[in-house]
Amino acid sequence: MSYESRGYRSRHDGGNRYRGSGGGGGPRYNRGATLAIAQRQLTQITLDDRRPYRHNPNRAASPPKDEEMEDIEVRLKGLIIKIGDKISPELQVNLNKMKNILDNDYSKYPTTVQDTFKACICEIPAKAPVYATLLGLLNVCNHEVVGKLMDEFNGMLQEIIERSDFFKLKQLLRFYGELVNVNVILPTVYCGLINSLLTALDEPGQLRCRLDCIVYIVLSTLPWCAKELHGRDLADLEQILSKIDAYMQRRGKTEPFNILKQYQDPRFSMNKDPLVHIWSLIQNLQADGWEVAVIPKPHRWFDSEFNSALQHDLPQFQLPPHSEDLTYIAPQTTLKIFVDDEGNSLPTIPRHDSLEYFLLSDVITDTICIFEQNRKECAKYLLGISQSFEPGYFRAASAVAENRNNRSDGDTVMQDVSTWNLPDLLIEIIFTQMLKTPSPPFRQIFYSCVLTELSRSEGVNTPLALGKVVKTLFDRLPYMDTECVYRLWCWFSHHMSNFGFQWDWKAWKHALELDRSHPQYSFIRETLDKEIRLSYYERIKTSIPEEFLSMIPQEAPGPEFEYKDPNHPLYDQAKSVIDSLRAKKTVEEVRDILDKFNEIQVQQGVDEQTRLRIFLGILLDKLLNYRVIDPASVITWTFQQEQLDNAARSYPWEILKNTLNKVVSRVQQVKMKLENFRSLHQVNEAKRAESPLTEMAQAESQQELDTLRIVENSLTSVTREEKEVFMVMYQKFVQVLQELLASLDAKNEDPNANWTYWWVHGWFKETLRLIVLIPTMRLSLASIITLVCLTSSAMACGHGDHSRHGKSAHHHSGHGKASGGHSSHGKATGGKSSAATGKAFDHILQVWFENEDFSLIDSLPQFKALEREGITLTNFNALTHPSEPNYVAAGGGSTFGLTNDDYYNIPANISTIYDLLEAKGLTWKLYQEDLPYTGFTGYIYKNENGTYMRKHNPAVSFDSVNQNKTRLQNIVNAKELEQDIESGNLPNWMFYTPNMDNDGHDTNATFAGNWLQKFYKSTLNNTKLLDKTLVLLTFDENKTYPIRNHIWSLLLGKIPKKLKGTRDDTFYTHYSTLSTVEYNWDLGNLGRGDTNKTLANVFNFLAPALQYTNVHVPASEIELMNNTITGLMTGKSLNETHQA
Repeated sequence: MSYESRGYRSRHDGGNRYRGSGGGGGPRYNRGATLAIAQRQLTQITLDDRRPYRHNPNRAASPPKDEEMEDIEVRLKGLIIKIGDKISPELQVNLNKMKNILDNDYSKYPTTVQDTFKACICEIPAKAPVYATLLGLLNVCNHEVVGKLMDEFNGMLQEIIERSDFFKLKQLLRFYGELVNVNVILPTVYCGLINSLLTALDEPGQLRCRLDCIVYIVLSTLPWCAKELHGRDLADLEQILSKIDAYMQRRGKTEPFNILKQYQDPRFSMNKDPLVHIWSLIQNLQADGWEVAVIPKPHRWFDSEFNSALQHDLPQFQLPPHSEDLTYIAPQTTLKIFVDDEGNSLPTIPRHDSLEYFLLSDVITDTICIFEQNRKECAKYLLGISQSFEPGYFRAASAVAENRNNRSDGDTVMQDVSTWNLPDLLIEIIFTQMLKTPSPPFRQIFYSCVLTELSRSEGVNTPLALGKVVKTLFDRLPYMDTECVYRLWCWFSHHMSNFGFQWDWKAWKHALELDRSHPQYSFIRETLDKEIRLSYYERIKTSIPEEFLSMIPQEAPGPEFEYKDPNHPLYDQAKSVIDSLRAKKTVEEVRDILDKFNEIQVQQGVDEQTRLRIFLGILLDKLLNYRVIDPASVITWTFQQEQLDNAARSYPWEILKNTLNKVVSRVQQVKMKLENFRSLHQVNEAKRAESPLTEMAQAESQQELDTLRIVENSLTSVTREEKEVFMVMYQKFVQVLQELLASLDAKNEDPNANWTYWWVHGWFKETLRLIVLIPTMRLSLASIITLVCLTSSAMACGHGDHSRHGKSAHHHSGHGKASGGHSSHGKATGGKSSAATGKAFDHILQVWFENEDFSLIDSLPQFKALEREGITLTNFNALTHPSEPNYVAAGGGSTFGLTNDDYYNIPANISTIYDLLEAKGLTWKLYQEDLPYTGFTGYIYKNENGTYMRKHNPAVSFDSVNQNKTRLQNIVNAKELEQDIESGNLPNWMFYTPNMDNDGHDTNATFAGNWLQKFYKSTLNNTKLLDKTLVLLTFDENKTYPIRNHIWSLLLGKIPKKLKGTRDDTFYTHYSTLSTVEYNWDLGNLGRGDTNKTLANVFNFLAPALQYTNVHVPASEIELMNNTITGLMTGKSLNETHQA
């Protein structure tokens, strides 16, 4: 859609704010809009405090000439910076006016314009289209001025490449891509620049992180300019994509290490290789014609003008080789916060796997990095990001607040793409960075300050969003990494200190009943403890409900001074020491006292059972500095039983980490000192070489060499100490973990259900991650993984080690031929009626709903009403989590190792229920709501009615179906079901998938129940269907993962009248449906879960007719059904090329 058709003002129509200027001049400008007029629309603009972009509003009325010129420059900078702050109809006019100003006055202030443009290009990434369009307009009327600016930009690019500043290279490459859109740079020239970067992909011996960095920069740039490249230089664009494709195929996928995961639950984190995911997004974008609706395209206003413009060339560049001090950038893995219980994105933000989410998060992440030194400017520019993209995607702040105020927390949000809430997106990305392992990009206090500024600057929606995030993360604490839990309570206590320590503590009242080591209980206790440190005891005591007082000390924390009683025999001596300290003894005297009583202090120790925990870390820090105690002693103390009993407290681990940091920093300090001495010695030697050698010069040189030897020996000593300290610590960790495992094994307890083990193992992983950050240790993540594996036989190695709530892995090949011997995928006849009769029924129809617990559905009146018409299966169970493995199992008799809802293609040699049906001449068909067309194999399709998702289609994941055009004709829009019923052309095997709203996935159980009532009356309750058809209403999985995967199911249709309204407590799973179908028509079997005697009972009322004996499964022996069966998937197991 063009800008004009959206209601934007024509580029020839002036705006009211500029009316009266008429293109005429003023006292300071001969042509164009005057700065006096422009000043009325200019607010105070700064990039950060390092650049003097501030305009002084109290300027004197008649300043001297030099000051007046300076004031003009400041306002000119402000106009350049502020242009395009909001994508609106006025922008078209403002760009023309700004072009006139630059055209007339560049010659007066060339340095100001150049420096401001260079700063804006590199430091306001969201406005690259605006600045490129402005430059394109200026290029049309003044090619020479733009040539000078391009010389500056190219010089900056040359400097950036020489420094290997990949972060700024990404910003500049994005801007140059936009210059292609405005015809300032030819597509061929731009593609040449990209190809020069990609030459590294073909060079031998390159680090993977270096090549990934280059590919990431190029891929992140393409959405901004590939549409123009495709239209004007398709050959070069395809060459770029071909090079990247060849590299990505050689590279393969890299699964994230479990040791670096913030969540140990796949629902709440993007477990894909980030670069592979971005590449798949670009491939999808290519298939969609490179159209990115969310990116603003102001250049389209002026396309006819740009066509006549002259272009500028780019010099040739070459990346310097790798060096140890280079920093390579990489896409970050998203921490999914705004998702439902199944891990699907909430509608207040873009889908986590979408291109829009990547583009927005990329710009937000860049903005955070740019303004890291200025939290206020960072918050301001973050809040303005929504204005820099196309209108209609983000809701206005007032609308978001009104929406939140008009609904309760339990209400489901029904929103479309125009309802994204910027604070939700900002907070999720900030938390993703703050909780990044092994360490965040910046200090944690920075993120805390930015969140505080966001809450103050946008005082309605940001606090609401932040409160929701806190409550969401609190619920997920048991799934989180230990270090992330620690960072959260550190942040939360600091954030609360900035807002009066006000919180709805009663919402967490249930946590008081949890184990004292449970992460939720610990989170509250440690938050309150840190709040007391940040404030004072009485303040915090009065700010929490009475029920929570047990979590804080009964008295204010303070030193327990043993000698305060005058009757104590050592009272006088203690008073003398205190008086001496109060008399301000010198540091040397205090050190002498410490040295004199060193051994006594070590023997006396510190009583950690008293109210000294707040001061304990401070005291040990000072004692470490004075070398009264050594680091190894602190480590030994940390692993004493008294501290292990407090494994869920933060103070032992804070002391441990502080000790390790001191050891590491001591090495760095000595190393830096040695480097400085060596540099000084080299400089002095050079000076002495220029003069005649004297005895004094020789003595000075020898003295410097002696100093160097002393410092070298010191470095050797502290480096050895560093390695010894870490070795002792790891030995202690391994010893403690092994003892815990042995103890739990003797009690027949699961280690993953023990919170003490959870904390100790979590802190062990955190200390292992520290090694990566220590230059002198030189350990890789692979080595660390090996160390993790050595600690416990309860954990698997590499990428698949168990988490507390992880899924166990049982091997199952699942590749045998169907026992009927058919896997040739013959011709399908899904569209024709079959006369084949079964032993108990002639047709079967399954209707699947989404993600609800049995107890809830069985209590809702919409479902209870239908129970009177059929047999309620009260002991039906799903197979695993999440959705897709259950759907795949319904067609293939196995989950085939699927553990998420990705775009999977299961090889064609895998037999399916569709093979068995066709081998018997039976027909089958899948009715999919909102399917765009018959045989659609794409990942997702949205329209005004609802959303179709591939993951809820039990056939399309099999290559034997999706690669067979005939079989694809059996996947049809759900509207055909009514037509087939009326025409009498019902297939034998039918599967009906409601859309994401009607199945309850994106709504709730009540909504799904209401839809089912209507569906039953309009479609199911038809004698043409029910007379010979067995109808199964069921759910794919339950909602609450930790409990048994118990789901509500109901049989309708071809059942005896006397059984209507009854309940059947036989143990069933989704394999039971397969087994029932196979025995009804003597299909044979798939040789997988459908042959499992325990999991594949046929429906009990049919067992006599099917000549099958069901197995009774006692309630005590029913598994949780939360495990994923890992199978072998050959060929292409995961196709990242999502089809739109």
